[in-house]
Amino acid sequence: MLSGTGPPADSILSVARQIRADLILTPEQNKGFYAQFLGLDTSAQLLRRAECPVWIMRPQKAETYWRIVAAVNAGKPDALDCPANRRILEIGSSLSILERAELHLVYAWDFEGRERDTVTSELPRGKYEELSARAHLENREHIVNLVGHVLDDFVDYTAVPVRGTPRTVIVDYVKQQNADLLIIDGRIEGAIKSALIDNTATHLLQHSACSVLCTRSAPALVSAGVLDAA
Repeated sequence: MLSGTGPPADSILSVARQIRADLILTPEQNKGFYAQFLGLDTSAQLLRRAECPVWIMRPQKAETYWRIVAAVNAGKPDALDCPANRRILEIGSSLSILERAELHLVYAWDFEGRERDTVTSELPRGKYEELSARAHLENREHIVNLVGHVLDDFVDYTAVPVRGTPRTVIVDYVKQQNADLLIIDGRIEGAIKSALIDNTATHLLQHSACSVLCTRSAPALVSAGVLDAA
């Protein structure tokens, strides 16, 4: 058995580098509000410094995952060829099949430019609802197209376009659905920067009650050769 020395995060990362881990699994190790706020707790350090995906495990009553929420950015210009979207979909679909879990693909969107000006202006009765319904369908289609391009529709899923900022609507959806696992992309920034800016990955880790899997550029779980359980 390999072991490291020093602070927990340093030890775990040292072992992960030694064995060229494809995944780090670790229970949440919260050191309190201020450490969490500054990004100095072990979980935040792992997400910030690890070179492979990091899975922060939180206690749950069920022995298996029943509902997995994966957050994708389906509407950006390069969405179909985005490596982050591909990793999230491959990992999410693999886990949903393995666990026989529901897979919810969430895309946080909002009106921009002229559309935003239009919906915030005074509109005839029913016009706002019409614009919102049309936008909902268009953004749902973005998710469907992304899944078809990456996975060729080989997995069952629920497409969920939600309007608002990702850090808010994703946390709200995870809570509403009582999800067991949230899959996201994004490297947490350095400690000081995390404290000073609105970092989506930091917020999702801190405010989601379920386990959080943060993907990286390492191979997807379906082809992972080494799993490092810390």
